[in-house]
Amino acid sequence: MIWTAYFISAVCLCILLYAILFNFIFANKSAVRKEKKSVVETGSMFAFFAVMVLVVYFKVGELYINSILRLYSAFFGAAVIALGTLINIAGRLSLKKNWGNQIRIYENHSLVTTGIYRYIRHPLYSSTVFMMYGFSFLTTNAVVFALCTFVFLPFMIYRAKQEDTLLQITFKDTFTEYRSKTGMLLPKLRAHR
Repeated sequence: MIWTAYFISAVCLCILLYAILFNFIFANKSAVRKEKKSVVETGSMFAFFAVMVLVVYFKVGELYINSILRLYSAFFGAAVIALGTLINIAGRLSLKKNWGNQIRIYENHSLVTTGIYRYIRHPLYSSTVFMMYGFSFLTTNAVVFALCTFVFLPFMIYRAKQEDTLLQITFKDTFTEYRSKTGMLLPKLRAHR
């Protein structure tokens, strides 16, 4: 039964890998107006995931819990991975050709504020964080959870802040207004009026 959770997660990973490949193949070919190189990019995220897989493979930090809790944890993790995948794909579909492996502003760049971007400024980053945390629950691994919390999440926030800075310089007041209405990695909670 637990293999069902692993199968769901593997399907999500395949969908995500296909979407990333699609982005690289059909990347924006227009001239780059502004660029900020970042250590946090697709390659470093894959390297981080590879480290987490090795941690799980060598059972470093594996929690030994009863089979019922293990099953619930695995399905919760698979659900979080699936949610992250949906958010990621929604973000990629809204972003279209504005995607870049590095932080880039293209000549024909537009500020995307529709779709999932209506609620979250960086759904690709937040979805990846969700998927990494989901992996920690799927594998019931405390070291993976700690790596997500103390390494991966701070790097995603760092990358999002770098991108926000470049978008602020490029889109000025439009970005300021957009940022006031959206959350960086999660939807902003608003008071109901």
